[in-house]
Amino acid sequence: MTTGSVHTQVSRLLTASATVAVVLLAAACSSPDEKARKTYMAACDHALGREDVCSCTYDTLREKHSPQEIADASLNPEMPAPSFVKDMAQASVICLGNAGLIPRSLAPGPN
Repeated sequence: MTTGSVHTQVSRLLTASATVAVVLLAAACSSPDEKARKTYMAACDHALGREDVCSCTYDTLREKHSPQEIADASLNPEMPAPSFVKDMAQASVICLGNAGLIPRSLAPGPN
């Protein structure tokens, strides 16, 4: 390995390390709600691909559930509490209706 290629590899390693440090620092400085929102949005966006609907469902769920409950359900989707599942279904119908992705007649509220 030449001196130039060693220098390049070390430079890349330092850049990658600095990037990881910045991401970890940003995560450490986030509030519990910001962390839960990021966790939920990543899982929801992966499943649905609609940031507007994911943001709407998160905001709706936050009216009844703590950031920790939402983050836990996002990380362990096979184990949420029955009340969370019910609230998630209701939020999904509302938000999908608001986005025009399901007929308004299926969404609660005025048709």
